[in-house]
Amino acid sequence: MYFGAVLGNLYSEFSQALTRYTHNLLARNILSENLQGTLLNHLGVSPWSQDTSNTWPLQVYPRTLAVLAQVIIML
Repeated sequence: MYFGAVLGNLYSEFSQALTRYTHNLLARNILSENLQGTLLNHLGVSPWSQDTSNTWPLQVYPRTLAVLAQVIIML
């Protein structure tokens, strides 16, 4: 692993926990629409962004796309 076995394992566990946490925030409607938009803005994938200088990144990670899809599906 790039970080070493122990640190790589900790990173993987943290990443999975963060994914579950984000999923639960969205699935249980804990975040308002405004906060969901803010989350997507911070992830760089908001389809509702009013900032014309804000362009989508060339590489979008699968977990970022999963958050975007979950927000769009819940509309």
